Amino acid sequence: MAPPSTPDKDTTVGMFDKIVDVKVGTGDKQRSFMLHQGLIGYSSGSFDAALSDFFSSARQGAIEAIVHLPEEDIKTFERFVLWLYTRKYQPMPKLHAKQPLGAR
Repeated sequence: MAPPSTPDKDTTVGMFDKIVDVKVGTGDKQRSFMLHQGLIGYSSGSFDAALSDFFSSARQGAIEAIVHLPEEDIKTFERFVLWLYTRKYQPMPKLHAKQPLGAR
């Protein structure tokens, strides 16, 4: 089991050094999110455990890691990234039958 995230602690400048390329989805619909390793690890115990192993292993000195999340929903991950950097949750708008996509 991954360690819990630490929402009760403040972020630090050191969290913005290494970059993680998180690839969400597959094929033509795959999207890359370039995220700060320290920030995503700070917010997710699972990412923290996986990325700590990556950066402390034989890849010492690496400045970028690649994480594949083929089964995750891109729109859901976009909302996670928005929350990750702003700490504000943006729920998906409720769509009504006669309302065009993107309208509120």
